[in-house]
Amino acid sequence: MKSFKLLVAAILLLSIIVVSCSNDDDTPGVTIIPVTMTVDVDALLAANLPADTEVSAFANFGQAGGISNADFLTEVGFGERVSWQATSASSATDEILFTAIIDDDFLLDGYTQLVVPDGEDDLYYEAPQPLFIREVVTTPVVDSTLKYSIYFNVVRNNIISANYLVDPKIKIKSTN
Repeated sequence: MKSFKLLVAAILLLSIIVVSCSNDDDTPGVTIIPVTMTVDVDALLAANLPADTEVSAFANFGQAGGISNADFLTEVGFGERVSWQATSASSATDEILFTAIIDDDFLLDGYTQLVVPDGEDDLYYEAPQPLFIREVVTTPVVDSTLKYSIYFNVVRNNIISANYLVDPKIKIKSTN
């Protein structure tokens, strides 16, 4: 009887550990599309640019040569998530912090809305890293392309840079 109680206690403890270690962002059945921005921090900081400058010359999304950041396109299906991440090409100790991700067409098209995932704070889109964006299309729009403005700053040696901007696109794929 004593060993049965120990076995039940061990199974219960193991179950609690497994449940408590689950990741909230691993929603079953949701495909996560990772997009990583790489920034040449050395060149960016050396340029000493004013705040809110568009800095595509110093950042990229790994796209093929000849494709600008403004033309970089990530295709996402209905219900999929984009995970925005950033890394420095200059130093492993540099941090790239997203300060805002804005759907430039959000107020214009009237069809899409950014939805804060269940259990997340209302300020969800204002910078945790990696950042997940879930597009929800409220009216069936086939192959709509959304333009984003991504604002970020760099932290190097505990000094935070000015805010910078890049502007990729997301295309919501047809379900056909």
